[in-house]
Amino acid sequence: MKTKELFLILTLLTSIGVFGLETNYFNEKTYSHPKREISIISSSTGYYPKRPTVFVGEKVKVFVTSLTDRPGCMIVKNQDFYLEAKKGEMSEGELFFTKSGVHEFYCPANGHKGKIVVLENPDKKKARLRREMASEKKKRVKIWRPRDE
Repeated sequence: MKTKELFLILTLLTSIGVFGLETNYFNEKTYSHPKREISIISSSTGYYPKRPTVFVGEKVKVFVTSLTDRPGCMIVKNQDFYLEAKKGEMSEGELFFTKSGVHEFYCPANGHKGKIVVLENPDKKKARLRREMASEKKKRVKIWRPRDE
């Protein structure tokens, strides 16, 4: 009798855990724009990484810090973006790119330079290439020739 009661209690406890998991699993967050976070470290030799990669249409949260006592910064060309890099402190800001390409970032105080590579979304690129290929389809003239038997 006790084993049946114990089995019933264990079954109820595990099923409650499963239902709790399902309620959290199906409450996913949806974003209007995908989000990405990148961290950039300013050192005596330059930025690390020098070429971070993001996709078009992503909200990019950038974190910048420095390893040296000398103050530094991060300025992105053609964007209103400036972050100060201090040792032991983390600065953060957001970027949004609407076109693919390479965007330079730099610090005039210490001469560091880097580039942010912005790639086209792979799904959108496939759809665009399919449209271009379909529109460029050339019609060949078919000529009928009798078979030699």
